[in-house]
Amino acid sequence: MQSHEELKITQLDVINQGHIKIDKIQLKNLLLNKTVTGTYEYNGHRIFKSYLNPNGNVNGQNDLGSYEEGKFIINEDDTFSIEWDGYWENWTANVYKIDNKIKFYDIATNMWRTTFFDIQDAEQTLEV
Repeated sequence: MQSHEELKITQLDVINQGHIKIDKIQLKNLLLNKTVTGTYEYNGHRIFKSYLNPNGNVNGQNDLGSYEEGKFIINEDDTFSIEWDGYWENWTANVYKIDNKIKFYDIATNMWRTTFFDIQDAEQTLEV
């Protein structure tokens, strides 16, 4: 999970530490046809699982049992965007690999949004 200290680190801090933004080719290799487990901040730490289908569809479930479907795009400017069909938040982020985790820096809010800490090949059970 992301600690409150991790959330205070800026994108510039990460770049100054030598981390390079993941490009669109790397993103596709890392994420397409994968089930990811991660965390995000919303009323405390939330855990979720999502499956990123190669055709751009995504579905996910969080530790509260909430389920959502949507679309994701790996953009030409090497950002990752996700648009959910329901009430989960939509966002676009720069992506970094830090300490064997994939971290998403929301370009609209200038905040760390999500961390993927486990990536599995193919579609897995979404229950958290």
